[in-house]
Amino acid sequence: MFKWLNLLLLVITTPLGANNNFNEAINLFKQGNYDESRIIFEKLFRQDKENDRIHYYLGRLELIGNDYKEAIKYFQKAIGRNENESNYHYWLVVAIMRKIPYSNFFGKMANSMKIMKELKKAIELDSTDVKPRMMRFYMFVHSYGKGPFKKEDLIKMANDIQKIDSIRSYIAFANIYYYVTDEQEKAEEEYIKAMSLASDSSFVISDYADYLCEVKRYNEAILLYENYLQKYPADLNIKFDLGVVYIISGENYKRAQECFENCLNIKSDYGMPSKAMIHWSLGLVYYLLGQEDKAEKEWETVKTLDKDFNDVLDAFPQMKKMNLILKR
Repeated sequence: MFKWLNLLLLVITTPLGANNNFNEAINLFKQGNYDESRIIFEKLFRQDKENDRIHYYLGRLELIGNDYKEAIKYFQKAIGRNENESNYHYWLVVAIMRKIPYSNFFGKMANSMKIMKELKKAIELDSTDVKPRMMRFYMFVHSYGKGPFKKEDLIKMANDIQKIDSIRSYIAFANIYYYVTDEQEKAEEEYIKAMSLASDSSFVISDYADYLCEVKRYNEAILLYENYLQKYPADLNIKFDLGVVYIISGENYKRAQECFENCLNIKSDYGMPSKAMIHWSLGLVYYLLGQEDKAEKEWETVKTLDKDFNDVLDAFPQMKKMNLILKR
């Protein structure tokens, strides 16, 4: 009798313990304690290799660790175990997009088709999730004129986004007015609407600052970033973007250096910008400051982190702009 009672208690308590560990790992992940979170998730994985959520979080951790190949594998396994979770398809797209710069022409075509398929699936599974909708919209608006889609298609996408998230719809329409219809005044109006409702949103700040840089209003972009970072100093993407603006504007290379040095101590839940991107940018700052030995040291570090990094320089607009400065 006692033997069976012990077995019953084991059956009852083991899932509870595993569940507690799982919740702890998720909390650590959300707090940005990625190393501690990984330790628990890897332990849980050894106990249960069929759990789709464990595969998903390990995929997220691989992205943070800049290993998009492993991330893709984990997300694909998560989908294989539960294909009805929208978020899995979305994050698979994020990982595949990291792969594209390293692909040849045919690889880029195949990956682009895969991305569109996965985004469509993510939207079908959860029509209220704005992330895949915005990602698809950005892909279309920034390649306008190169594909079969029309202005009307983009407007429809923006209207669909509006039904879910009015703030992001302002950003969507601002992009249409600036990149498609060349109506800068209207674009500015949409950005101001978004800022009036969400001045603390990194999404809004990032897009508006990009626009300000496009129209060469660098000081305004810098002020926007600096004000935001006073409240959220650990935002890796914004801090990196600020460093980039300091470089392309030629305003303050020393301040750019501080930004990139700080970036090396921060992690992003998207894993971007990568460590290689940060070290390369820091190398450029040293080069512009006349410290060529330090620049070469940073660029040597880049080679150890990513032997094919040159492919990245042409893939991201910010990196491309900074590379042009280097080539002058």
